[in-house]
Amino acid sequence: MRCNRRRRCGQRVAQDRERILGADHTASLNARRNLGLALAIRGQHNRARSVLTDVLADYIRVLGAAHPYTASAQSSLDRLPSLHEFTW
Repeated sequence: MRCNRRRRCGQRVAQDRERILGADHTASLNARRNLGLALAIRGQHNRARSVLTDVLADYIRVLGAAHPYTASAQSSLDRLPSLHEFTW
């Protein structure tokens, strides 16, 4: 139950940041990455991979391949299979 609530909250945060700040704002990108991580932790790897892949492409487009946020997003995608072992 708590995880569902967190995921829904994460979705709302990502949507609100995108609406208010714009899709390319780093806070919006970070919220989407966090949503991807939350999905992965819940074991929803297909959705998580989709979200993390999209946000990685946006980080590269907006910030460049060498930016630390981009590297962190790539790391999250690389670690996707093991993220479900994390607990809150």
